[in-house]
Amino acid sequence: MFKSPNRRVYLSVAVISVLLMLIVLNLPFKAKPLGDITFHEEAKNMALYLKGYVPADKVVITKAPGPVLFFTIPYLFAPHDASDDLLWMYGVSFTFLAVMAAMMLIFKIATAFFSREVGILSLFVFFVFPIHCYYSLGIIGEGAAFFSIALALYGWSKVYFNPKDFKGWCWFVMGFLFLILNRPNAMLAIGFFFVVLAYAYFWKKEFFKVFAKPIFLSAVVISVLFIGTMQIAKKITGSASSPQADYFYYVALQGRYQFRDEPTDFRFWDNTKRGDSKDYQHWREKYGELERKIISSGESTAKVYGEFLTDDIISNPWHTFRQFCTRIFFGNVFIINSVKPADFKIGPIQGAFAFTC
Repeated sequence: MFKSPNRRVYLSVAVISVLLMLIVLNLPFKAKPLGDITFHEEAKNMALYLKGYVPADKVVITKAPGPVLFFTIPYLFAPHDASDDLLWMYGVSFTFLAVMAAMMLIFKIATAFFSREVGILSLFVFFVFPIHCYYSLGIIGEGAAFFSIALALYGWSKVYFNPKDFKGWCWFVMGFLFLILNRPNAMLAIGFFFVVLAYAYFWKKEFFKVFAKPIFLSAVVISVLFIGTMQIAKKITGSASSPQADYFYYVALQGRYQFRDEPTDFRFWDNTKRGDSKDYQHWREKYGELERKIISSGESTAKVYGEFLTDDIISNPWHTFRQFCTRIFFGNVFIINSVKPADFKIGPIQGAFAFTC
């Protein structure tokens, strides 16, 4: 995948990535080392089970299965009595390798669609704003998701120019599947496949003729494998914790409160960074209320959450529109969001203005 004539580019990516990781590692702001602890604990138990050190009832997957599977791989190589700090080192090292591979794939994607110069420019942009390095320093799903989308786009760059490239379609399917396993709400992206096909049917007949069948089959395969994996994970987990199939509703509920009454609060959405936020507090209150309703009524998570989400969207069109606009802005700016704006500081650069710059 990474052969000549671009060996120097790949070597440069490796060297610069190492240097950037060392720099980011020593910055005053960092991703939470073990995330929300869930992925770390579940990957650790799965690795210990596979090595024969814990019973099967210790293995659970309560949220997205992708990060658990991802971090199980490096944890398998760690000693069975490894401390959390040592496991963090294994996990971060593995994430770093995945992110570095993703950078090389990005170069290949840009080169395939445009030129070698554009590929190098793409790398430059990522290295100037190394948010991928920042998120590589935690046992969280961002690094795995980043690699997944790069793999999917790499596969697309292969099949776009050679629709009969079976290996390229495999990369495409595997990348999208793992992206959705890391971020289950990304399953909605499958609908985008059909939007593209509908557009092509009316206005891009040649594209439709060539790609309609393989794109449709890819969507079916991704959906079947995703649902199958989630059902297996649910069966493994049993009643040990909340089913990870309901994770979509958990994330969707967060989405209804993020930027709701505080559209300029871009801090990371967790209790440590956002505990004093009105939006975060209101979300926790509603989350507790819905969970209590599920227990008292015996109704499913899908029914309880689904009814609230539908009613809330319909009843609050202004909030929904403003949140949508805020997310467009938020998703296209580089913001270090693990500290309060007023507390942001790098040497002599400090304050809310520096935070947003």
